[in-house]
Amino acid sequence: MIRKTTRVLALALIVILAACGGGKSPSDAPANVTVAAGDQRAIVRWTQQSGLTYWIFRAVASVITRDNYSTFPEAHLEASVTTPHSVIGLNNGETYAFMMNATDGNGPAGPTSPSVSAAPRLSGDIWTSLPVAAGGHDLNDVIYGTLNTVNNFYAVGKTASILKGTEVLDPINDSGNTVTWTVQSSPPGFTQDLNGIAFNTAGPTFVAVGNSGSVLVSTDGVIWGTGNVSTTASPNLNAVANNGGNFVAVGAGGAIYSGDGTTWTQRTSTTASTLNDVKFLSGQFIVVGDGGFIATSPDGGTWTIRTSPSSQNLHAVAFGASKYISASAVATAASTYVVVGDSGVILTSQDSVTWTTLANLLPAVTQNLYSVNFGSRFIAVGQGGVVVTSRPNSAGELDWQSTVSGANDLFANVFGLGANVAVGAAGTNIYSW
Repeated sequence: MIRKTTRVLALALIVILAACGGGKSPSDAPANVTVAAGDQRAIVRWTQQSGLTYWIFRAVASVITRDNYSTFPEAHLEASVTTPHSVIGLNNGETYAFMMNATDGNGPAGPTSPSVSAAPRLSGDIWTSLPVAAGGHDLNDVIYGTLNTVNNFYAVGKTASILKGTEVLDPINDSGNTVTWTVQSSPPGFTQDLNGIAFNTAGPTFVAVGNSGSVLVSTDGVIWGTGNVSTTASPNLNAVANNGGNFVAVGAGGAIYSGDGTTWTQRTSTTASTLNDVKFLSGQFIVVGDGGFIATSPDGGTWTIRTSPSSQNLHAVAFGASKYISASAVATAASTYVVVGDSGVILTSQDSVTWTTLANLLPAVTQNLYSVNFGSRFIAVGQGGVVVTSRPNSAGELDWQSTVSGANDLFANVFGLGANVAVGAAGTNIYSW
């Protein structure tokens, strides 16, 4: 129904364009149209002329025309675009055809460019090191968020470091794509290390947590106010997560707090171990920590300890379902929880209750893994710039592989807008689209 509705709306727009008057039609089709495949997206470039309004047509097909494109799956029309333009929300492995035309004022549409095709693909295999950020301070966490329709990355780190990262697409070719970081001002006099950051899309509210129980809150990611989870205790806080309304922060000594970002309630902890990460995944909070600790909670208040097959310190948790698409097959790997930790340990689970140690990672990893994230695949990063990636195969299983990025220690990573970003020691940040 969604695909059909999209096609009908797009076809209606074409009719309107063809019928409108009041101006002249461009004499030439958009020139030098190219399409580069990305992760769940494609980047379209062309030679843009001043005064013209450009339109991108697309559908799942090898070739399309303006007359038939609306008959194909995922037919869609984007208006008033500028080069380079990132087309998002695509399926990796499927072939998409693109074409363009333009209008001049209220005149009819001009000729259509030739159809160009591309197949979106997984990112995370090739990484680009970007300029050192945050004055060389360690960056401990990074998230991706959409605020007022603007997409940005946000990172926090040592000595109250707060940064906003914006992806910049090169107008000529993809080798120049990058992320630029802008330092945001922390509150006057605030110098605590920040270890975690979360974003509530319903707020919107940003919450960053750090040492000595410190909390920073912002509604726009620019102006931040200070707080603390407690007036009587000040544990170092390592991570924070949000379920669409409620924040949960965790840290040293098994500390667990929940609240709205400003007012916090200390929760009864089930451990004295340091807790390193908390995420809201598939309808529940999951926390991991030192000594192989794993616990789950439906609300951030009541926690159930899960049996762990590892005694290593665990640093991060993620959840996702990977899809494999080829010319002859489509398979979806089972929804999987993944936890990573010291000495390269990786734990997996289909239900968050029963956990097993991953055995098929090649080559084997002995470095500490500090972060794991799911975008279109699982990617874990860690000590010495190690990167671990998963790839679904035709049997619906996950194959795992490790590489070394050449970067410093990487402490956090995230996927957003078709790109993977990882941050770490001494302002290190790397990028894969």
